[in-house]
Amino acid sequence: MRRLDRLSDEDARILRLEAGAIRGHTCKVVVTGPAPNGELRLSGLRSHVAARLDRFPRLRRRLAPTPLRVANPIWVDDPAFEVGRHVVDGSVGQTVDARRLRHVVAGLMTQRLERDRPLWRIDLVGPLEDGGVALVVRLHHCLADGMTAMRIVSEVILDGDPPEARPAESAFVGAPGASALFAIGARDRIGGAAAVAWRGARMAASRDAWGGAVGTARRMPGTLRRELLPGSARSPLDAIASPGRAVAFVSRPFEDLHRVAKAFPGVKINDVVLAAVAGGLRESLGRDGGLEGGLRAKVPVSLHRAGEAAGTASNRDSFMVVDLALQESDPRARLEAISAATQDRKRHHDAEEIDALLHDLGHLSRPLERLAERWVARPRLFAVNVSNVPGPVGPLSVLGAPVREMHSLAEVANRHALRVSALSSGGKFSFGLCADAAVMADLDPLAWGIERELDELLGHA
Repeated sequence: MRRLDRLSDEDARILRLEAGAIRGHTCKVVVTGPAPNGELRLSGLRSHVAARLDRFPRLRRRLAPTPLRVANPIWVDDPAFEVGRHVVDGSVGQTVDARRLRHVVAGLMTQRLERDRPLWRIDLVGPLEDGGVALVVRLHHCLADGMTAMRIVSEVILDGDPPEARPAESAFVGAPGASALFAIGARDRIGGAAAVAWRGARMAASRDAWGGAVGTARRMPGTLRRELLPGSARSPLDAIASPGRAVAFVSRPFEDLHRVAKAFPGVKINDVVLAAVAGGLRESLGRDGGLEGGLRAKVPVSLHRAGEAAGTASNRDSFMVVDLALQESDPRARLEAISAATQDRKRHHDAEEIDALLHDLGHLSRPLERLAERWVARPRLFAVNVSNVPGPVGPLSVLGAPVREMHSLAEVANRHALRVSALSSGGKFSFGLCADAAVMADLDPLAWGIERELDELLGHA
């Protein structure tokens, strides 16, 4: 029987988040210098991308909803697919400096990716002041999480020989009729329920399974206390989302963050990232971050396994919640407090425990699943999302044009007006800042604060 490429439960949850002023995409901004033979042209970029799409079959597929929502939507081959609808001219009629590029990217972040076609787009913006261009790459978050998005950029856009395409799950050619979608969705829903019941029966009969469940239950109170108890103070970033966006970028040599991490026992690069963001927030929101009780960050944790097929990997993330210690005035003490908190959460495997809990609730009932979704998105649980994804190393290029910088951005959420996306690539480290413009129209103080915090920490290294 043909196996369909159906949206996973986590991907479907992410798709539901796109509503009102919230757009569901992530974004990568690839800034190049001049190409060896002149300007990097749209026609060449389209041909370059088209030749590499087979590695990621979903880049040629669109979503087909299931009638009455009896099951999650499926990815179906788009018979009208044309690379020219996805790789487009984003020029603005004049030379683009750094500030104008930020304005262009912010505008693109407000635009929805159309659901009647594959959920990605590349805008070619230029020329830049040095003769280079910027590629603004948007992918819907239900199509790719941070790790998968970085694979797509690396293997579809950047130069180099991409790995051979792997066999992917089957998909319908074009959209099947409503009756077929309903029948297939009902079959899958019944089959899924039966599988859950069978696993439950096996667990009930298994002494080992009961022992594991008891162990999980004993560990869970500590995990719930660390990760899911809301704070008492209201976040200054707690606002109903408006349509406008502001973006900014901070770029540093990767060695700066590496030096800081090496200078402090047990400190990891991601701890330095969180400390830098904390310093920036003290600068932009006030010395205590506008909160007497501090301010907490949600930190996504990738649960991808080695060897997964890159072309069909669904979102596979969990998270931990970390206090950014904004009440601490000394940058070194702030970094050490953050590092101690992340080490504690890793030692207790909080991200894996939370993932297991949410997964189990989803199997028990849809109402419980929706309740859990609302709980983990509460603004008093965390104020800001700070992600960190590793990118490709070594010199990078697109059609021979050297990549000067690469930045990552992610959409804000309702009642969470700021998102920070860190990315390491080509020997550099970027902080991509995306905010609701009605709450943080000027991101320069936050960017300056991040720079200053890194300088302060380097002084202790």
